[in-house]
Amino acid sequence: LLLALSSGDKRHLDTKVKRLLGHAGLAHLMAVSGYHVGLVSSLAVALLRRKRQSARWAGLAGIGLSWAFIGFCGWPHSAVRAGWMLTGYAASQLLRMPQSAMHIMSLAAWWMLLEEPGRAVDLGTQLSFLAVFSILQGIQILERLGMMNAVWMYIAVPVAAQWGTGLVAWPKFG
Repeated sequence: LLLALSSGDKRHLDTKVKRLLGHAGLAHLMAVSGYHVGLVSSLAVALLRRKRQSARWAGLAGIGLSWAFIGFCGWPHSAVRAGWMLTGYAASQLLRMPQSAMHIMSLAAWWMLLEEPGRAVDLGTQLSFLAVFSILQGIQILERLGMMNAVWMYIAVPVAAQWGTGLVAWPKFG
């Protein structure tokens, strides 16, 4: 169970446990997403935000470890999207040319489509990008309303992701 939760590898998980998690609505816990990559790379991102160049280079090394985690998990599309977004963020920080998260997400989308054009029709990839796009839009709305604080972020992020993916996910999954 721990292997399935941490890596998304469900091969060794008992069929009964998989079924129980599915019926409980918890099967998604065994899918590695951009959120998991964010957790793994949080120290690297913190280092990339430092002023000292040596800390930024250490952060870049951490991004390499994040890619190793993505590979360990079998290259799920949402994790690859997060990896490319982290790489774009790292490059912008190292070059001291900050880019918006929306631009970095767009570059990640183009790179992923150049790597494998079939991803454009993959539902998981579509939901991953829709969720991130919606979250970024939700954050922009909070900023415009002057409501950018932890309480509103805890509310806005999951709501934005749910509504942003809902129009695609609800008809597909009920």
